[in-house]
Amino acid sequence: MNKTLLIIQREFLSRVKKKSFLIVTLLVPLIFPAITGGVIYLMKKENDNAEVKTIHVLDENGNTSLANTDKFNYVKVEGNLEQAKKTLQESDDYALLYI
Repeated sequence: MNKTLLIIQREFLSRVKKKSFLIVTLLVPLIFPAITGGVIYLMKKENDNAEVKTIHVLDENGNTSLANTDKFNYVKVEGNLEQAKKTLQESDDYALLYI
């Protein structure tokens, strides 16, 4: 049993004394939070820079009301579906919601 402990101690010390072991031991715990923080920062930056998208709403029933949000601006359009499609294609707006 005593020889086994000596072998384990020798192997452990030979591994720990290497520079690569020390570098990996110190850097790996720092890399994961840095990557996570970078992803969160980029997502937040993209969300802040996102522009409001305009959505045309063609409601034939007339009983739907949509509230504007930070990301979407709803504009009611009149006419039939073909006219609404043509209007959307001519504009730079985001989408057409047909109800």
